[in-house]
Amino acid sequence: MNTAQLKYSIIEKLIRTEDEQLLEKIAELMRSTPVTYPENNLKPMSVEELEERILESRKDVAEGRFHTSEELKNRFRNK
Repeated sequence: MNTAQLKYSIIEKLIRTEDEQLLEKIAELMRSTPVTYPENNLKPMSVEELEERILESRKDVAEGRFHTSEELKNRFRNK
C-alpha cells in the first residue's frame, strides 16, 4: 500500500467511525506530532496556466468526467 492509498484508507475509516474515544486519541496524536506541508513549496500559477486548467475542467464536465458531491457522499456512506 502506498502513501496515498494509506491516507485514503484512514480517511474512509475516520469518516465512518462513531467511536469518540478513538477519535480523541487520533486527535491527540495529531496535535502532538509536528506536520510539514509540502504545499508550502508551491509556486503560484500564471494566468495562462490557470486559464488552461479552467478549459480542461470545462472539457471534463462537458464529456461527463466528473462526480457530483451527492455521488461522493453516497460512495463514502456505503463503504
